[in-house]
Amino acid sequence: MPESIMRWQELALAAGDVGSSWELNLSAEFDRQFSGSWQSEACEFRDGGNSDFSLCDTYPKLVLVPKQASAELVSKCADFRSKRRLPCLSWYSPNGCIYRCSQPMTGVLSQTSPDDEEYVGLLREV
Repeated sequence: MPESIMRWQELALAAGDVGSSWELNLSAEFDRQFSGSWQSEACEFRDGGNSDFSLCDTYPKLVLVPKQASAELVSKCADFRSKRRLPCLSWYSPNGCIYRCSQPMTGVLSQTSPDDEEYVGLLREV
């Protein structure tokens, strides 16, 4: 293991920033980014339902999606994306957000998905 990584591990352990099995506590991280609880009524995001990795097996268990997006819309948007990597919140600031996702599967015929377009529209409104 490179010395720089070993040093980072030592510092993280000393600071208490590392949980069991080196799992990042995303709920606490989003609470920090939202300056309060992301689970409050005022928050415009909700848990996308990936606790069993059924939505996207390459995303973490906690995936934040727009509160207005139904479970069906989220699933249909994931179906239209490569490896089901739908757009979800990665970083929040009152001045702007960063979302992660994969490319839509438009194919050679440049197909579109009304569900994907509706979902991305909800992200613009947040």
